[in-house]
Amino acid sequence: RSTSVVSSVCQGLIAFNPVPRLGGSAPEPVQTVKPGKDAVLVAQCVDSAAEAKFVCESMLRLNREHGVGFGEMAILY
Repeated sequence: RSTSVVSSVCQGLIAFNPVPRLGGSAPEPVQTVKPGKDAVLVAQCVDSAAEAKFVCESMLRLNREHGVGFGEMAILY
């Protein structure tokens, strides 16, 4: 269901996972046929409280300023 942009970002993050997979094999590439035009934002926060505040404020801003419904948003963690 994800777009190609989101799938690419996820695959890049998975590549940095320090936990080895069972069997030692590399993860299968994430593929999608849905075209991508989503914006992906990477932010660095000083601690978990600042991270939570940033996420909540970003979601509220997207809803208020751009009319994005909360059901249309996702947090990849």
